Amino acid sequence: IDVAVESPYTRFPVYRETIDQIVGIVHARDIAGAWLNGALTSLHALTRPVLILPATMNADELLKRLKRERRTIAILGLSLIHI
Repeated sequence: IDVAVESPYTRFPVYRETIDQIVGIVHARDIAGAWLNGALTSLHALTRPVLILPATMNADELLKRLKRERRTIAILGLSLIHI
C-alpha cells in the first residue's frame, strides 16, 4: 500500500518470483478500494490480465493493437535470440 501511495503511477506489475515473470497489472484504485473495505488480502486477487507483446513490435503496430483491444498499457517482452 505504501508503494501505491508514494508512487506517481497508478498501475503496477504483479509478478511471480522475479520481475521477468509478470502475471498481470494491479490498479492503485483497486488497492485503495479493497483496503478501505477491509478486503485487501492479496494483490493477486486484484490482478487484471495484461497484454504482453514482443519488444520487436514497431510503435505503429503497438498503438493499433492497444486501440483494437481497448487497452492503455502493455508489457513489452524481450525476445530471446539463441546464437
